[in-house]
Amino acid sequence: MSDLARLLNDIHERLLGGSVTASLELYQAALDPLQRFLMRKFHGLSKEEAYDHAVDAIAIHIDELDAFDPVRSSLWTFLCLVAKRNVQDAWRARSEHVELEKNGMLDLELWSVQSKNDHTDAEIRHDAGMIMREYGEKLASTETEKEVLKLMLEGERELAPFAKALGLRPDEAGAELEVKRAKDRIKFRMKQVSDDFK
Repeated sequence: MSDLARLLNDIHERLLGGSVTASLELYQAALDPLQRFLMRKFHGLSKEEAYDHAVDAIAIHIDELDAFDPVRSSLWTFLCLVAKRNVQDAWRARSEHVELEKNGMLDLELWSVQSKNDHTDAEIRHDAGMIMREYGEKLASTETEKEVLKLMLEGERELAPFAKALGLRPDEAGAELEVKRAKDRIKFRMKQVSDDFK
């Protein structure tokens, strides 16, 4: 077992033990190696895409610690498998956009990646309000998540409003990662809702 694999397994044990710093340590230890692994594995994957998928894989593990079995593999191997699956799912999803459009769900999935320049302020408020009314309960389970969802639908790109919605300071250690995790959970639910209409 490599030094990295041993380190990640140790961090996993601290996560199970309730360590308050283990999540940040996992990101610090695994993010760069995972990003490099994905860029080697998938030609054409951008550095930014590899970063996002690596963050997603780590966030998934932190949210679902029981999904990893240290008897079957190292945490490094597990994270590589999750990250690789994330990339494959994302590329597969691109080919499904035509089907989403046929079912009237394309706007819901695309809202989280559109910029404010794509719409007038009036259009943004109208469409964001419609999506919140139609799908808000399925996409956000708490008032905090609803605020994050609203910011996403309005095309917000700055870290500060999202951090504030989560009760964090933008310059606080780990704030950017917590915002990413919150947004990713909502994006995952968006995909689930879209899948229900296929």
